[in-house]
Amino acid sequence: MAMLPADMKYSPEMDANKYAGSKESLTANPSNGSVYYMNQPIEITVPMRQPDYVCDFKNAYVSFQIQNKQGTGDNLIKFQGLVGSIGMVNQQVIKTSTGVEFSNCDAYNVLAPLLFEREADANWYDGKGNILFGTSSTGIGTETIRGAETAAGDNLDKIHKILPLINTGIAQQYFPMGSLADIVLRFKLDTVSSAFVGNDATTLPTDAQVEISNIVLHYDIYRMSDLALSSINSRLVNNSYVIDTTDWVHQQYSDTGLTKFNVQIGFAKRKAKRLIMVMRDTANLTGLQNLGLQSRTQAGLTKVYAKLDGKTYQSSSGVEFDNANNNLNVVDAYAELLKSEGALLDMSSNTNTKARFQLITGGTVPITLGACGSFYHEIDFSNSMDTESSVSGVAIDHNNLQVFVEKTGTTALTVDFFIEFYNQYTMNRSEGVWSVSDPVQFSQVQ
Repeated sequence: MAMLPADMKYSPEMDANKYAGSKESLTANPSNGSVYYMNQPIEITVPMRQPDYVCDFKNAYVSFQIQNKQGTGDNLIKFQGLVGSIGMVNQQVIKTSTGVEFSNCDAYNVLAPLLFEREADANWYDGKGNILFGTSSTGIGTETIRGAETAAGDNLDKIHKILPLINTGIAQQYFPMGSLADIVLRFKLDTVSSAFVGNDATTLPTDAQVEISNIVLHYDIYRMSDLALSSINSRLVNNSYVIDTTDWVHQQYSDTGLTKFNVQIGFAKRKAKRLIMVMRDTANLTGLQNLGLQSRTQAGLTKVYAKLDGKTYQSSSGVEFDNANNNLNVVDAYAELLKSEGALLDMSSNTNTKARFQLITGGTVPITLGACGSFYHEIDFSNSMDTESSVSGVAIDHNNLQVFVEKTGTTALTVDFFIEFYNQYTMNRSEGVWSVSDPVQFSQVQ
């Protein structure tokens, strides 16, 4: 049988210039100040009111300079290696200037690095990731954010890094700009002890001693017709743009060392896609020398599952873990994890190795990556057959989801639950007003 010609086309190629006849690279500065410190919010307003344009938030990023202004001793801080500058942001909120909320995810600096780890390898952390975010595959960043030396007084050293706009629905789409309300990006900075690794056990900088300045949002806009926009990522229904996307929400639970507990998930979403559970040793979350954002642990976990209106949903492993011998069942669990990430043989899943996935020990986490591990658990509510015109998942619109955990470890843990859910944004073109239909059920597959 003859091979098909390599250049055979089944549909005409689109001329990108006809879809976007012009491109403009724009910047915006914070609207609530110019100099910030850790544990403070930063707000940036993006002007809309340009009906013939769309905003490209997919590649938007915030550049900034960070300076350690602690004035005594040769004190330094560094980023956590697998987290980088993303560890600085505890909460990310996307809303309109009139208060319509698209996305609101706290513990952002716990979720985002986890999703990075599913895709990136050591070369990325030590190369592009290091340049942009200050990451490193060794567990601790390579760049020093130094305080004033007693003799040299070099506290003027600054590090220049960026923060990407990710894990929110508007960052997945070309976003119509014809609304009368502007878009507000709000980043709540975390504390120094959570975001950085310290060098001196007695002189970690305070939040007010780590200064963030020269903050600039970089984004692109394109001139685009209604037809072109509808062809790319949205639908034009009854003179309204409709965008289907996904977002994340978060809930935290404090485990005092129980071997069995269950948690009621306390928010309502029309269609939950998956749940990710992360367990971390509470004692290691904040400290002078810590890797608290990436020190995830299995803590002797033997079973995790969810119940929804009487139906049980197994974790992504599909099997129970054998705590006595962590080689038993781990291969099956690892295979199911890769399936839930996208595909069994997905070559992008190269960092979640078996050795890191099967970590079962808790206890004190030193500043070495080998003692941390990337362990997390996932419950998939979809049937993996989603398409552009259909979605799968479960409705948790009346707070009816419970997660059950059984384990042998008795170390006090902080447990983070992240739900990825389907969301829908609608903008009435004649009124220029956005609405978010997240709390309601799908009435039909659209």
